[in-house]
Amino acid sequence: MYWVTGATGLIGKHVLAYLLQRNESVVAFFHRHSPEDTLQWLKSQDISDIQLTQLSWRDCHSWSWEEAPSEPTVLMHCAAVVSYHSADHGAMNRVNVEETGQWVNWCLEYQVDMCHVSSIAAIGKAPEGKKADENCYWQPSKEHTEYARTKFLGEMEVWRGHEEGGNVVLVNPGVVIGDCLPHQSTGVLFDTVARKWGGYPDGGTGWVSAADVAKAMVQLVQKKCWGQRYILVAENQSMQWAFEQIADSLQIKKPTWKVKPIHLKALWTLDFLKEKLGIKKASITSEAIRNTAQFKYFSSEKIEKELNFKFESMAEVIHQTGSKMRTHLPL
Repeated sequence: MYWVTGATGLIGKHVLAYLLQRNESVVAFFHRHSPEDTLQWLKSQDISDIQLTQLSWRDCHSWSWEEAPSEPTVLMHCAAVVSYHSADHGAMNRVNVEETGQWVNWCLEYQVDMCHVSSIAAIGKAPEGKKADENCYWQPSKEHTEYARTKFLGEMEVWRGHEEGGNVVLVNPGVVIGDCLPHQSTGVLFDTVARKWGGYPDGGTGWVSAADVAKAMVQLVQKKCWGQRYILVAENQSMQWAFEQIADSLQIKKPTWKVKPIHLKALWTLDFLKEKLGIKKASITSEAIRNTAQFKYFSSEKIEKELNFKFESMAEVIHQTGSKMRTHLPL
């Protein structure tokens, strides 16, 4: 039996789909979002009512930490808060660090294996001219976002569990693309392009499909790759490339101009004023600007060699995702 935290999130629901399609029994935990949308999404993935009977839901707020599994269990820890807004720093520390530590303690107490979803944000800087890999260790720096810091500290909790005798494996996905609502995870990117503002940010990073993350997690657990971490990046691509692919998937005009620092500062000021006036929470922050201004390259050679893992084409993933999300976007 598998237990999945963050089961209504982008990665979590793809983990559910992958497990249920293989007739595994799953206990799914949800936090802020009701599981109703996820249940409807699962049905759209050709998961029958018979398979859904193997799925039971629990609210993280009402679950007791003393409640032990009825049989040996694998924990797929997907729960996380992703934000570049200072107002969410407390929530990120609570979920990404403190609650991860609680889950680690629970796994140790009941001898449960654990697969933890971290992020490439917790990977250290590579030497000049090289791709970052699993041997690039994170170093404290003012350049890091608070999200990166909390994901790194969450990893430290998991490695503590490993040192105390637990079976753990970590994955560090790049920017994860998959079918979701516009306000969820990278659905925000599709929503941004759909509003036809015409620009694209500088920089670039590693990209991966949510389906590949789910598949890799299950395979790593089944192969018992304990005490290891694996970067999950299908391709390193620029933000310009990603925005153009998203525009194509939505059948709208591609963005044509690069957003320069002076433009970002103007948008930052406008967003800040809207938030102060109570109109809306700022989506453009200093952390978000810093995070998109760099181009970082990542290597997935380790999992490709050890598991003979093949990643999906990101152009195909983006186009499939965009075609499914069109009905939810302001086109």
